[in-house]
Amino acid sequence: MRGKHSAPEAGAGAGGDTVRAEARRAARMLRAAVQRIDAPVVLAVSGGADSFALLAAMQRWAVDAIACVATFDHGTGDAATRACDAVAAWCRAHGVPVLRERATQPLARSEAAWRRARWAFLGRVAAERGVPVATAHTRDDQTESVCMRLLRGSGVRGLAALAARGPVRRPLLRVPRSATRAWAAAQRLPFVDDPANADPRFLRTRVRHALLPALVAHDPAFADWLVALGDRAADWRTTLAAIADARLVGAPASAADIPDAWCSAADGALLAPLWAEALARHGVTLDRRGTDRLVSFTTERRTGREVPVSGHVRVRRVRDGWRVVRVAREGAVGAPLAAWMVEGAPLVPPRLAWGEFSFQNEEGAPDAWSARLPRHAALVLRAWRPGDRIAGTHGTRRVVRFFQEQGIPATLRRTWPVIAIGDEIVWVPGVARNDAHAWMTGDRGDGWHCERRADG
Repeated sequence: MRGKHSAPEAGAGAGGDTVRAEARRAARMLRAAVQRIDAPVVLAVSGGADSFALLAAMQRWAVDAIACVATFDHGTGDAATRACDAVAAWCRAHGVPVLRERATQPLARSEAAWRRARWAFLGRVAAERGVPVATAHTRDDQTESVCMRLLRGSGVRGLAALAARGPVRRPLLRVPRSATRAWAAAQRLPFVDDPANADPRFLRTRVRHALLPALVAHDPAFADWLVALGDRAADWRTTLAAIADARLVGAPASAADIPDAWCSAADGALLAPLWAEALARHGVTLDRRGTDRLVSFTTERRTGREVPVSGHVRVRRVRDGWRVVRVAREGAVGAPLAAWMVEGAPLVPPRLAWGEFSFQNEEGAPDAWSARLPRHAALVLRAWRPGDRIAGTHGTRRVVRFFQEQGIPATLRRTWPVIAIGDEIVWVPGVARNDAHAWMTGDRGDGWHCERRADG
């Protein structure tokens, strides 16, 4: 099968010799890159030239490192579906295990929405197999990413872009896009170019096809400078992480998410990057305003005070440190729980905090404080509302009746969490749960345990 935009066969003559020489150079680069992968990975393959080149190279030179291939159809049109079809067919023909998934509901036409949905799938596959994800990001992707971060006014932390150390493996980050396309063409791989890559409505497209070519035409070394800048920023982040880890040596065990030892005795110049490092470990990306608030907030010692830092995230001062709290907006219907589980990377924060409650992704005791939540449903976490009802073994009852039986005072009920699927409540932590959805749909889901912290 050949993709609509697959490269034609190389012609004969001097031009053909040049193409074959480029393909040989590309093969050497790809072989060296994939042979450095020393452990199994979930290989993310979109069906484009870069990811297909990585797939073919690993199948040839590092097949033992492929735990499985994962391909995701964003549901954005025929090209997306054809790309996934091509990946699945190629994998079956070459004996490579493959998993594919399609978005279950229409996604907003934005790179951010596509990325969230894709990484939710990749993170789930990686977690099930206990191995990291590997992507086909190239040197050109890093150049574009650093340029975009500059345009957005990123600090040093953000300028590392794709070179930042983390759980995602990127074996082709030193390989130019020209090499992956040369290899894909030489191997006649059935890749499909995503039409979004030429859509000027997206910033990356404008950077790739207009801004960067103009800058490189002015200064041929500009792309190399961007890559070097990203490398220096990545080294800085690694050094900062080591400093942060050293500050925790000997720190007493604490129930707080971020203990006092993290930022104590740090001067103003170090506080800002330390807070960025701390929040990043909790899945939160700080902007400049949030960082400035936290630096000022660090000097306060009044327990119970809190400061907003990003979106619906606040940092609260507690007795022996600080706590990261994710809150729903007043009067909002709720936020999908899954949106809090993956934030641009396949990581599940150890705790999802909501007011006085925290949710742990683990099996708990068989009581009302634990539940199995469906994995493939749009879970919503929100506050209890008068009139809420939940199904049980004796029919549907109002949640307020359970509150009364549990002796939960009316002053606490308005801030009590409820987890629902659409209009159907599946769990009121510590109060009641509805297990019917699991056995009716066959989705046994994941175990979750809830704790209530009386200190707020």
